[in-house]
Amino acid sequence: MKTVSEVLIHPYGTDQGSTVLHVLIEEFSSSRWTLFAGAVHFAKLSGHYDSLIAAMRLFLEGGATLSVTFGADVFGADDAASDYSAIEMLLAEFEAYPEFKLFLYHEKGRTFHPKVYLFANEETDKALLIVGSSNWSEGGFANNVEVSVRLELDLAADDHRLVYDKLLSTIEQFWQEAT
Repeated sequence: MKTVSEVLIHPYGTDQGSTVLHVLIEEFSSSRWTLFAGAVHFAKLSGHYDSLIAAMRLFLEGGATLSVTFGADVFGADDAASDYSAIEMLLAEFEAYPEFKLFLYHEKGRTFHPKVYLFANEETDKALLIVGSSNWSEGGFANNVEVSVRLELDLAADDHRLVYDKLLSTIEQFWQEAT
């Protein structure tokens, strides 16, 4: 099974619309997906681009499920910490949508460090996986030098289904551990 893939390098791909931020906005705005699950080291208020929030709202209004887990090891002004205001803003922005779930992950002695963005549609046997170095921040989406890989998965193929199932199971385990 051939996998459609793309390397997203920014800020160098910005002019071509080939950054994690561009892909997230495009995919949230499309009607291809029924599920989004993300696991991201930290969230910053600077990552709440109006166009991204609008695309997420459109995604939820289309009946899709959107769940994201952010690390909650520390909150504050530190560059490697989530902004409490970023979490509050997302919760307030999407409180009317029961299909939106936000989890905070904290485990003593470990740092929650993934940067995984997963879209899926089980009915069409398709998924889109973005894995890389981009946090939910202006730096991660636009200003830093970041590298991510975008992979289109065919869930009808056994090897792709195994990757998808393992990743979704792991993200769901994060949700359980976050509670």
